[in-house]
Amino acid sequence: MKRILLGIATFSLGGLTVAGAVVAAREATQPRIGIHGLPIGSGITSSTKLPFLTKDQLYSRGHAEDYVEIQQVFYAYIFYHDSRNAPGQASLFAPDGILEVLNNKDGKTVDPDSGDFHGCIARGPGQVEIFFGVRPGGPRSDQATPIPRPAHDEITDLLVRVDGDTAEVHGRWTAVNADTTHKISPTSAYVDRHGQYIADMVRTSDGWKFAQLRVIHEKAPTPTTNCDAEGALPR
Repeated sequence: MKRILLGIATFSLGGLTVAGAVVAAREATQPRIGIHGLPIGSGITSSTKLPFLTKDQLYSRGHAEDYVEIQQVFYAYIFYHDSRNAPGQASLFAPDGILEVLNNKDGKTVDPDSGDFHGCIARGPGQVEIFFGVRPGGPRSDQATPIPRPAHDEITDLLVRVDGDTAEVHGRWTAVNADTTHKISPTSAYVDRHGQYIADMVRTSDGWKFAQLRVIHEKAPTPTTNCDAEGALPR
């Protein structure tokens, strides 16, 4: 039997081989995946399975001051959300921060927003403000109030993992609406919907900000006409 030796030639480009350059270029086009299993800096375009996480992957110890500040960012986000204060919400995002709307499919996968299944993403504070400030029928910010209205989103169970100047956060949200006329509920309030947050945070000169906030609905959200995979509308 004859032995055939296959030689692979490499060429140097400023200290980097052609093969190395191809690998580097390919890696540069691939999004970074967080410990939570989702891309950072871009949205998902199909059903995505998430990994099981250990406690050390869910939260870190010894970062009490960072935890409190990140918690306050979430509380401020909900305060502005319930006040319909779109500029306030946008101020909590980093200059290249992303807002992404997803669906939870029985805890097994997360899927893009079901409006057209292309996803719903807003990039940067400007688009985030458009997303929260524009709704069918006119600018939502025209209805802004100094404090939240009698309908609130509650945030609970924040798990924060700090890693230097970045952090990953898991949390839950519940929307509670007032019903003083008891048309929907025999009580004066009822749970309208609920979901989760999976967020990436970044430490800036202005404190912790959202690098990417994923709002995950436990049921398919109402399709919107002001957001798609290319960003908030109008662009």
